[in-house]
Amino acid sequence: GDVSPQRIGIAVRAPVRDIEAAFDVTLRDFVDAQGRRYHAPVETPLIPPELDGLVTAVTGLDARPTERPAFTGPIAAGPAGGLTPAVIDRAYEIEGLRAQGLHGEGQSVAIVSLDTFDADDVAKFDRMAGTSGPRVQRVKVNGGFDRPGDEQDEVNLDIDVIRALAPKAQIINYESPNRSGALANVVDRIVADGKAEIISISWGSCEPLRSSDGLSRMARSLAAAAAAGI
Repeated sequence: GDVSPQRIGIAVRAPVRDIEAAFDVTLRDFVDAQGRRYHAPVETPLIPPELDGLVTAVTGLDARPTERPAFTGPIAAGPAGGLTPAVIDRAYEIEGLRAQGLHGEGQSVAIVSLDTFDADDVAKFDRMAGTSGPRVQRVKVNGGFDRPGDEQDEVNLDIDVIRALAPKAQIINYESPNRSGALANVVDRIVADGKAEIISISWGSCEPLRSSDGLSRMARSLAAAAAAGI
């Protein structure tokens, strides 16, 4: 499949029987508590001896939704009038930048998203907040999304906060299904595209809940992004 230009990842596609034989695993279908079906290996994938020292990690065989959004439910309390740009400026202590007339001009921010958003919601925030800026761009990764799903609130929250902080910046929303290795795959795509100087991620889970392969994969992707000046 694809090879990332930063040369840290190779996408591999093969029939299930070949994957099971190559990595000494058994793939099975499961159903989570929400009734969503996914496949995952019963065992930890083993790197073939002939690739020892060449391959650091194998990820992506587990298709369960692994990442959680920072926003996981209704907001119990908040400032009167909502999270306006003035409130966000105070929260992040950037009022001084406003006094200098800095609003993100010439910058591009990539958002790692595991859902998509409704453009009408962004327009409503602009009207409420009195902001305006470039139209938010969408980039599908691993198929992306055709319509917003259950976690669209998280995507809109990310867009709205960045819109408030840097209204003139170009926001690029990179959208991938939520599964093992998704965050690293999206970061790799952002680096490969070379369009953004900043990456924003609000999804994740605690390190003890991750496999050693997943941690290694993510660390290498972030290191490549840092090496690219992001």
